[in-house]
Amino acid sequence: AADQSSQVGNLETLNELLVTSKPKDFADCVKWARLKFEVLYHNDIIQLLTVYPADKADEKGVPFWSGTKRRPEPLKFDSKRNQDFDFIVAAANLYASVFGIAKCTDDKAILQTLEKVVVPKFVPDETLKIAANDEEAKNQEKEEKMEGVDEKIQKLTDSLPEPSALKELKINAAKFEKDDPTNFHIDFITACSNLRAMNYRNYCNLALPLFTESEPYPPLKKEIKLAGEKKGETLSFSSWETIDIKMGSGDMKDFLKYWYKTYGFKVSSLGYGVTNLYMSAQKSMKHVRAMLKQPLAEVAASRSGTELPKAADYIKLTVVCDNPDADENASDAEQKLEFPPIRFFFK
Repeated sequence: AADQSSQVGNLETLNELLVTSKPKDFADCVKWARLKFEVLYHNDIIQLLTVYPADKADEKGVPFWSGTKRRPEPLKFDSKRNQDFDFIVAAANLYASVFGIAKCTDDKAILQTLEKVVVPKFVPDETLKIAANDEEAKNQEKEEKMEGVDEKIQKLTDSLPEPSALKELKINAAKFEKDDPTNFHIDFITACSNLRAMNYRNYCNLALPLFTESEPYPPLKKEIKLAGEKKGETLSFSSWETIDIKMGSGDMKDFLKYWYKTYGFKVSSLGYGVTNLYMSAQKSMKHVRAMLKQPLAEVAASRSGTELPKAADYIKLTVVCDNPDADENASDAEQKLEFPPIRFFFK
């Protein structure tokens, strides 16, 4: 029965990849990601709560949702919520990479595609049984004896395309790599973890051996009153946010001019990782003047001594500006304005 159960699961996965959810373009990948969100964080939770409602109790009157069992809440998808949208972007790009479809990081285009996705109304199965523990799961498997499994296996097998129809199909295995910021692996793991934690209101502190069930406070935010083209606006940001700048293969001088024109502050220092790319106090030096005329991405690679990943389309920069409102008695920290990390897209 266990082998047959695995066979059914494998065939269902193949059916999804090759028949029901085989993507033709990135829009199909967005649709797949949106429907996957609905299953994982809404439908499955609704089904669980149907089998084990809030007032469920055992024969002794002990509530099912007590002790270590925490009752989850289904999530209603909201494209304006960062966690939801991050999942869509990461999942869609991962799915696209498997089928050799070009990735997309255009938020506007992804949002437009999301608006067209039709999500079927979910109706929970009132007769479905869900094991409450390992022992119950084993007993349930013995009792069910996989009734009708042979017919299900045959039906799933018949639904698959003939091998000859898959000659042109190229599947790329997604080998996990945590150090490539462009492959969406860590983005996907982060999004999934956050959404499941939202289902259960859990909080995990990775800096300590601490896992608690609570509602964490939102991250602290800093505010900077902008000048330049954004004069009158206030930039409010936390340590989790970034500023995206898309300038193609612009040189360092172009970036510095753009920053001053847009935000109204002159850059005093520009960094890439632990490497200092530019300091305004050194701008008159010969080698600095030469770097100002070079593409910023090339400067980052040469100064840091590391090659950029071939698939990378942006580099992450740190920008510090002088604070024009600081007086002579201000501390060193108060004399500087630290902005959120900059994602400089060079492709």
